[in-house]
Amino acid sequence: MRIRIFILFAIAGVALPVFQSCTRTIKDNYTAVGLEYFPYEKGNVRTYIYDSTHYNALLKKTETFRFTVKETVTDTFTDQQNQLNYRIERYYTPDTGKNYYFMDLRAVTWNSYGVQTWNQNKRIVNLSFPIKEKRWWNANIYNTDDEQRYTYGPVGRAYANNWQSWDQTVMVEKKYDSTFIAIAQEREIYAKDVGMVYQLNRNLDLTDPNNYPDGFVVVWSLYSYKK
Repeated sequence: MRIRIFILFAIAGVALPVFQSCTRTIKDNYTAVGLEYFPYEKGNVRTYIYDSTHYNALLKKTETFRFTVKETVTDTFTDQQNQLNYRIERYYTPDTGKNYYFMDLRAVTWNSYGVQTWNQNKRIVNLSFPIKEKRWWNANIYNTDDEQRYTYGPVGRAYANNWQSWDQTVMVEKKYDSTFIAIAQEREIYAKDVGMVYQLNRNLDLTDPNNYPDGFVVVWSLYSYKK
């Protein structure tokens, strides 16, 4: 089971920027319009329910998995560009909190362009300023990967899951390719003064003659948030 879990999460070693310890918080410079959708402070804890469904067209088999993932902001530091960063540690449990296992380590920072995360030694722009419906940006502008356009969907709409509801959110469409033979979609929703509350990763092949999909659907849903 643990081998399968590591495959699902695609866990890898993470190289974070060179840093020194820092006691400031992002609210010291809390001026960027839109940053309220990605609020981070030392001590924040976000708990997500991770639901994964895997389809095997060859075997006509469907498997489902559910884990709880706890994301904790453990420290702050200043990188080589003198930017404030947040160190984030994530742990998962397959047994409702009895045992937690290390998942990954990442960092979050922001500048006038937007909010960025460091993960698996890659810097990605999660949100770009200003936040405006239908506006797009290159999420890979700070790394060497090909351009990847993220686009804002509805801004300011209410959203609810099975555990909570939020009055104001913003949707980010990271990828959406849909044809008669395949669907590839990545989407996130961020709530004001909370952060990410939903993430979808759907990759399905629809070429099976018996109309059985092949691929996976992964959904992250925010269960709780502690400031």
